[in-house]
Amino acid sequence: MRPLSSQLEDSTRNGVGMVCMSSVKSFLIAVLAVVALPNIGLTHHSFAAEFDPTRPVKLTGAVTRMAWVNPHSWIYMTVPRADGTTVDWAVEGGAPYALFRRGWRKDTLLPGMQIVVEGYQAKSGASKACGQTVTLLDGRQFSMGWCAPRNSAKNVSAAPRTPKTCAQPGSKVPHAVGACGTSSTR
Repeated sequence: MRPLSSQLEDSTRNGVGMVCMSSVKSFLIAVLAVVALPNIGLTHHSFAAEFDPTRPVKLTGAVTRMAWVNPHSWIYMTVPRADGTTVDWAVEGGAPYALFRRGWRKDTLLPGMQIVVEGYQAKSGASKACGQTVTLLDGRQFSMGWCAPRNSAKNVSAAPRTPKTCAQPGSKVPHAVGACGTSSTR
């Protein structure tokens, strides 16, 4: 029987050792490529990163479109103000597959439908919200899937406020935070 060192030398000479080194190099190149490429998963955000649990909103208005996109779906709606002007809102919801599991279908929201959305406004004060529920005029209510603030000290800086609503003169329909001409920011 030949010594182990002699066997290793032979395997290197006939290319067997090169295969191992080649595999290691390929693996390292693959790891570097993954690290060097933008990681889409890192751009995903949490509720606390973008929305304020102390700013609940109740939006009543017409759907302009529903975007079934990943990682979150979006409802775009026009909300009338008391002064007759309108505000366009974007309401973020769960992933399409999560909405389907909660009873949503592609025709649940169609352009022009009147809806009421409850959720939480963006920290920036923009007309953007994380939706918790959507209520249709026929009374059916749907969960938006992911908008669930945690009641922990790190996520809630103050006690949650009751959603502000207001109605146009002569109307019993509530409208969005800030819809009465008041500021929706603190």
